[in-house]
Amino acid sequence: MKISRQAGKTEIVTLVLKFLMVFLLHLLGQPLMSAIASPNGEQAKTDIDRLKKSILHLKNRYGLEDRENNTQTIRAFRRDALHAELFKFSLAPTTSNESKTLNLLVIEESHKIND
Repeated sequence: MKISRQAGKTEIVTLVLKFLMVFLLHLLGQPLMSAIASPNGEQAKTDIDRLKKSILHLKNRYGLEDRENNTQTIRAFRRDALHAELFKFSLAPTTSNESKTLNLLVIEESHKIND
């Protein structure tokens, strides 16, 4: 899917991910296992930062809490059940990303990725 510049892409991505963090386990019986990737990791960091800031609201409303104490990962639990794991990946040529099993991969700034 392509969306024009300054059209709120980051906001759309984070809203969809918040919805999936809360409801995917109920809908499909499996937690959200997602990564957000970008050419140098900066746009992916922006998305993760927005999601981390909204966790407090999700805790108050849905009982969801982040039990990961680093800036690159979210491990969201509700009533001791894992609802979501989200990771930040850089797609820079010199980066070695750890292998993860995912059911959703979001690629930001894909037009800037080297072939």
